[in-house]
Amino acid sequence: MSIFSTVDRSEPVRPLWNIGGCFDVPTASVLRGKYGESIMNGGYTLFNGMAGTGNVFKSAILEWAELAAQDRIHYGTDVIPDTLKYDTEINKNEDHIRTFAKEFPTFRLIDPITSGNMVVTDKSKYSGNKFFEVMKESLKQKDGSKDFVLLPFLDRDNKTLYKCKFPTFGGVDSLTEFDTDTERNMSEENELGESGANTWFMKSGLFKTRFLMELSPIINSQFHYMSMVAQIGNEVSIQSGPMPAAPKKSLGAMKNGEVMKNVTSKFSFLSSILYQPITAKGLFNGSRMEDGPLYPMEKSDKDFKAKNDNDLFEIQLKCLRNKYGPSGFTMTVILSQSLGVQRELTEFHYIKERRFGLDGNLQNYNLVLYPEVKLSRTTVRRKLEDDYKLKRATNILSELLQFRDLKPVIVARDDINCSPEELYKDLKDQGYDWDVLLNTRGWYCPNNDDPKLIPFLSTIDLLRMRKGLYFPYWMDPATKQRKPEYANSKPYE
Repeated sequence: MSIFSTVDRSEPVRPLWNIGGCFDVPTASVLRGKYGESIMNGGYTLFNGMAGTGNVFKSAILEWAELAAQDRIHYGTDVIPDTLKYDTEINKNEDHIRTFAKEFPTFRLIDPITSGNMVVTDKSKYSGNKFFEVMKESLKQKDGSKDFVLLPFLDRDNKTLYKCKFPTFGGVDSLTEFDTDTERNMSEENELGESGANTWFMKSGLFKTRFLMELSPIINSQFHYMSMVAQIGNEVSIQSGPMPAAPKKSLGAMKNGEVMKNVTSKFSFLSSILYQPITAKGLFNGSRMEDGPLYPMEKSDKDFKAKNDNDLFEIQLKCLRNKYGPSGFTMTVILSQSLGVQRELTEFHYIKERRFGLDGNLQNYNLVLYPEVKLSRTTVRRKLEDDYKLKRATNILSELLQFRDLKPVIVARDDINCSPEELYKDLKDQGYDWDVLLNTRGWYCPNNDDPKLIPFLSTIDLLRMRKGLYFPYWMDPATKQRKPEYANSKPYE
């Protein structure tokens, strides 16, 4: 027995929620479940950061990501996680949140704000320190609660499924404008330009450092998933000698001269994943709005409405910090100003730009995993909206490409890496029905193996099946169809 056997261990797993849209693989590790299935633990982390200049959709991306995680938790439990948001800029629009939420099956019939599951408050109601106290007191209720979720990860004994507190969610938008009672009092006591104001600015950083240091153990112990926004601006360097002052930057992946404004360095140290939207531009079939959207919702893009449609934006996200994988890479996210991140369109755009898993020419093509459906620029968005199997094929291809780009060691393990064409042909030759394989989900949720849910089949599972290393637990070995108990699953549409 170890001399440290009496020490309380940390959690064996820190669940990261799969949300899709190319956000999962960057933070992913692949864990085995009790059936030998491969579960990607990646996506929405316990502390998610977004830092950028104005009007680059920082808040919109995090809003969508949070709702996506909640939606998938609800799918497995029929319970919507509770959320507490703190708006320091006092500009959150509840109607806008409702519109984003309706993109997810969970919230089409349930309004998260009217239902009381989501509470939005701001600094006209609470100073930063008072909000933190309210949040801590609210989270203490989870200590005596019997509400847990059963996840498909194995506990340390390699037999028992991992169980954790029912997750809750929260956010601060933005940390740049977060202040406390002490800061407000100091501001009132010192007019602009008075020397006491300098002390105020120095203490502001100390308050935020303490807030973040106290926050980290709380969110980890309570399974409270947080997101925070910070503003980025240019540092003004004052020359004090014969040589110009060296430009500063908050993190190595940022440009020289770029700094996060009025936030402590603890923000970048303690966040699990930190992205910076570096550009946000309209996604047109050309260089102008008059050229029409690159991916119109309807087939015809010749009418006036489509020609003047500037709803879709292409956001370039740079990963500044990542505790679970590489940083410094850039990814493209397709966002609708009215509807939020377009999950499947983002994944499709990623593989299309690389011509990965596509067959055909530049104008007309199909996915090699789903050759029956013919696609073009003007039809793909509507077909992705309407066809579940097309969504799955797109998701599998985008994850395979991302694994090869960002986590090559995972697909190199057991020599499972292959091309999309090889994956399709070899599984078909082994007697698998791609109609069955695409009527699955690649993301995990609580109660993951419940027969009422769509059967789970990850991208890594498919690669292992091709090599004969895995056979789905929900599939009949004789027919390679769903077992009877998995025949009538709850749709996710």
